[in-house]
Amino acid sequence: MNVNSVCISGTVDDDPVLSRTEGGEESLAFVMRVDGHADGRGVGGSNFVRCVVADSRAAALERRVRRGSLVTLSGEVRQPYRLDHWHEDPDPPVVVVVGTIDVTSAPCSGSTLADVVGLGWRGDDP
Repeated sequence: MNVNSVCISGTVDDDPVLSRTEGGEESLAFVMRVDGHADGRGVGGSNFVRCVVADSRAAALERRVRRGSLVTLSGEVRQPYRLDHWHEDPDPPVVVVVGTIDVTSAPCSGSTLADVVGLGWRGDDP
């Protein structure tokens, strides 16, 4: 087991960004808002975690994951900066490279649920 493995759930904070390398590889980057635990005074906060899906699932997930989606994922924590540059940024951000992801709920794009799942009948047809 990798000591850098994590499993988190939260809400996608902003619309994901799909990017392509010059070699044609796709990656989907997004930020998750994870609610923090309340401290002894009853005050809690949110943590923001950068996540990236860097494989063939990226394009398909772009159509499914959007701002407000509730997701649960597991992956590996990576620190994008070299440790010998700690003096430049003593608290560098970490990134979770997503291994598995489950989209629990996704906000509708203004369509009704019947339109989204392809059900045209609303009960008023003869």
